[in-house]
Amino acid sequence: MENPASQSCGLSQFLVFQGPPQIPRQVSIINKKNAMQLEMMDQWVASTHASLSFQSTRPIWQCEVPRLALEHDYLMYSILAATRFHVQDLRPDEPDIEHKITVYHTKAIQGFRRALSNINQNNFQALLVTSLLIMLLATTRKNDKSSEDGLLVSQWLGLGSGIQSLFQIVGWQAINESPISVIFDFYQGSRVESVPPTLPKNLQQMMNIEMTDPDWPHFEALDEAMGLLGRLYTHLEQEGTASMSLQAEIWSWAIQVNPKFCQLVKELRPRALTILAHYLPFLQFTGSLWTKDIGLKDIPTIIKLVGPEWRPLLEVPRLLVEMTDRDVAVRLILAQLH
Repeated sequence: MENPASQSCGLSQFLVFQGPPQIPRQVSIINKKNAMQLEMMDQWVASTHASLSFQSTRPIWQCEVPRLALEHDYLMYSILAATRFHVQDLRPDEPDIEHKITVYHTKAIQGFRRALSNINQNNFQALLVTSLLIMLLATTRKNDKSSEDGLLVSQWLGLGSGIQSLFQIVGWQAINESPISVIFDFYQGSRVESVPPTLPKNLQQMMNIEMTDPDWPHFEALDEAMGLLGRLYTHLEQEGTASMSLQAEIWSWAIQVNPKFCQLVKELRPRALTILAHYLPFLQFTGSLWTKDIGLKDIPTIIKLVGPEWRPLLEVPRLLVEMTDRDVAVRLILAQLH
């Protein structure tokens, strides 16, 4: 493994983007024998794990991840928070559930931060899994006003950059030799697969950046994010929404983009926000409760943040996130390519 100090910048970015939510009142530490905790673990094993994983990874999420959680409390709290959110989706009228999600989420982040100061052979698997769960849990805070720009997905991107840093610290050899390696196949496969990007013509034109343009110094980061976006269009056109390659690309996009692109989003640069807006409709194709309605929330915010001259580029994403018919949405996306 690499020295964590060499990656401190990336990890600090991970933590800055995901400050813990505030606990409204004091709650005692969870006891392992607590009946509620056992109920949540039963729920995780029965169905929650399947709501956030690919078919091929479900045995690991179902069995190996809970085993790790018994040894690392921050992972246990992450599982409990994720399961609580899943229960909220299934039983929205259950009282006090948002408070419980907040408590578990906060405990997870606090323990995760402490463990990051000493990444080693004994905890790197738990840290990697927790980082993914914390990234997913960021999408549950749809009513959170804590982010300056009001964009849920900007937190998601920041957390993705942090996961990149963890990958670099731990190293792929250690990950591939671990029992949880299959969880990260979606990222590795999309990282090495050679897929020519396909892009709408208006986005191609948007990338004709002159040297006098304020975005010229950031062309590489923007172009890289655009290329990753273009892979989504290619997979959709060639294989359809059920393609596992497309699903893997959608989930890994936020982890693969250059951290400099994440900074451009944080700075509310119109080009970066436009690229982001064209990514968001693809989240609908995951069919996941974790990503549903993110585009519906964030695209109107993006439209308000960019100037009037950029808004024509956002009309298709705006229409897409309002659509409920997947086939119609696919036809509209592909119509942009021809």
